[in-house]
Amino acid sequence: MTIDEKLDVVRGTKSGYIKGLGYGLKSNTTRATQRRTTELEDSPKKAKMEAASAQNELQKRLNAAETMVESQQSQIQDQQS
Repeated sequence: MTIDEKLDVVRGTKSGYIKGLGYGLKSNTTRATQRRTTELEDSPKKAKMEAASAQNELQKRLNAAETMVESQQSQIQDQQS
């Protein structure tokens, strides 16, 4: 009788027991593995979308600041004339 078989007799089969592999870490379920794989594949896409959105927002702010500077420069020139 193997050690694992003796443990089964004494402790009973636990949910952490995998037949043929014995006691230890549970293997990942297919669904959990697929979900994690999908998350990992989508992560770079999500990061690119967030970066593009941030870049778009920064461009809008830059354009607004440039418009304000042009307006102020125009006012300064009008006052100097």
